Amino acid sequence: MALRSTQSSDRAAAYIFETVALLAILGIAVVGTVTVTGITPASIADTTQVEQGATVGEEVDVALSASVSDGSLKQTVLAWDDDSTSAIPAPKFADGSGTPAAGDFGQFISYPDTAFGKRLAHISDQHDIQLNVYVIPQYPESSGDSSSPRQRANRIPIIQRGTPDETARTIQTTIPIYDQDQLRSPANSHSMTTPAVDTTQGEGTVASSSSYPIPQGYNTSNRVYNVVTVQVVVWDV
Repeated sequence: MALRSTQSSDRAAAYIFETVALLAILGIAVVGTVTVTGITPASIADTTQVEQGATVGEEVDVALSASVSDGSLKQTVLAWDDDSTSAIPAPKFADGSGTPAAGDFGQFISYPDTAFGKRLAHISDQHDIQLNVYVIPQYPESSGDSSSPRQRANRIPIIQRGTPDETARTIQTTIPIYDQDQLRSPANSHSMTTPAVDTTQGEGTVASSSSYPIPQGYNTSNRVYNVVTVQVVVWDV
């Protein structure tokens, strides 16, 4: 009996030693992980925020690509009302649905009623963020010396929902505008995936407008009015 008791004690001691050794190894592994990756429990929240930001950026990028393809991005950029019939002209961006516009450039202050605007509104609601949209013409309205480098003009707000803060990030794409592109053109006028519609249903061309805020490019081709970079600026609410 004494022998069996001694064996049991030895086995218990061995289990305790193995457990302590295993815990020590796990502890070393955790310390090693923190040292190699820099990830600690305190930094998990920051990592999640970075991943969420990347997801929003990817969604905006997809929305831009889809809106270039179905023509709604260009439709939004061309959604300009000259308002030349009014006694006091008040040119501004207008989508035909009464979406409010204001500011120095008559920009939309709510997401417009276009497929592009609806995509932005959905992303904004899903992630509790705000999105502004600007265009930057590739070339200035005029240039004295044709040999001087071409520079971008100042950016023009198309949709302005507020003032971005330090969380702001920018996603962008580029689209051409042609002389004969119609202001306030109908949906699908500029679609790359559906049959062309009658683009003359719009309200005058960009080249004939006296108030359209995007200037004509310098030294562009016969048909190209300008090439603009469309920027979507995203920030947390």
